[in-house]
Amino acid sequence: MVAGGYGWQRYSCVKAAGLIKVDPKEAPLSANLGVLGMPGLTAWVGLEDIGMPKAGETMVVSAASGAVGQVVGQIGKIRGCKVIGIAGGAKKCQYVTEELGFDACIDHRGDLNAQLDAACPEGIDVYWENVGGPVQAAIFPRLRDFARMVMCGVISQYNTVEGADSFGGAPGPISAPWCASGCGSRASSSATRAGRATPSSARKCWAGWRMAG
Repeated sequence: MVAGGYGWQRYSCVKAAGLIKVDPKEAPLSANLGVLGMPGLTAWVGLEDIGMPKAGETMVVSAASGAVGQVVGQIGKIRGCKVIGIAGGAKKCQYVTEELGFDACIDHRGDLNAQLDAACPEGIDVYWENVGGPVQAAIFPRLRDFARMVMCGVISQYNTVEGADSFGGAPGPISAPWCASGCGSRASSSATRAGRATPSSARKCWAGWRMAG
């Protein structure tokens, strides 16, 4: 029994060096496509090496019900974090909290800002990015000082047409509002590349500044 990135098929002629032996006695074979495979490895390396979660911190995971996101959140819980998921729809959110054990799950189809304020009143220490777009824009001003963001994916931007996107025409495929002054902090935000602002004005910064390309 072996695993490799060669498609779901009955036969494949490949070099042995490109395959990994798997043991059906160790875990169900399907686990090698999930927690013991690429999704699990992505979650482990990204969170442990970049996210560096610490007990007591608040962690937010976008696309929380996905193959990678669900593992990320569970590792975060093992590390003692308060873990908030973001998913689309009530059923996914229910799965994230009841089956995966997240502390809460936000439905991005609702009032994202209000839900984030309620779930993360003190801000966010670790953010696992899977989607980009409006979700990423809502997260940025809530990042605390020394917060860590793991850029795993930006699903909402993969099919973006040059010069037009959900932010009203920011050029290029990566379009989340960004401020170069270090606006990851809730208390540090500006619509220019320098200056400070209060937390209440942070969202205006993210909504008003666009990447130049």
